[in-house]
Amino acid sequence: MRCKTCGTQLSEFAGFCPNCGVTVHRSAGQAPPLRKSPAPVPVNNERPVYVQMPQPAPAPVPVPQPAPVPVPPPVSQIRRQSSNNDIWLVLMTMLSLLMCSLGTFWTDFIKLRYESLSDSVYNGINYSMGYREMFSVGMSEFFREQDPFTNTVMAVIPIFMLAALGLAAAAGVFTGRKNSGTALRLLGIGHIFPAISYILTFLNAIYIRSTYIDDGFSGDKCTLAGGPIAMLLICISAMTFSFMASGKKTTHS
Repeated sequence: MRCKTCGTQLSEFAGFCPNCGVTVHRSAGQAPPLRKSPAPVPVNNERPVYVQMPQPAPAPVPVPQPAPVPVPPPVSQIRRQSSNNDIWLVLMTMLSLLMCSLGTFWTDFIKLRYESLSDSVYNGINYSMGYREMFSVGMSEFFREQDPFTNTVMAVIPIFMLAALGLAAAAGVFTGRKNSGTALRLLGIGHIFPAISYILTFLNAIYIRSTYIDDGFSGDKCTLAGGPIAMLLICISAMTFSFMASGKKTTHS
């Protein structure tokens, strides 16, 4: 390439003319060629050593893990737990039957209030008092002094209590044989006997109240007690629960 002013030969990398000092202008789009870097000169006839830089390791791709499958407990463990629950259910129902049966003796069905004394004194009457008096004066003498309705109720209540206790014992035998359905059914039947006893007791209380003769003190009062009604409701609830639980056990089996 030559200078356009003085014609001096210029190198292809010159930016101005060394003769006249004119700046060398190149056409648009014409760039000076790139200067080539000299090749590395080996020292002591040794080949140049090129060190390759280590490349970063690629990030590990997470492998999706399958969701854990829930393992059901062994069948033997389920049966053992169900059997323990049945035993507790039968024992609680049996305790209810014993409480209702024994309550026929000690539940007050009449309340006497003695207003003739300085302070009001309440005295509850239950069948346990009658049975104690019967053993002290003799059975024949006791039944001769009482009215026929009271004698009938006092004769029926011990029979019903023994029947309920017998059914409770049979339920215990079936529970030992792991037949809780039959045990609950027997306990449900057993609650019928104290329920009938409480109905008779309440009717007897009404009869005694209606035929009560005061002892000369007009202030004394004879009133009905709510114990038989409360115990009757407990018997009906326990009986319904026993039959429903027995039906479920029979359905599942």
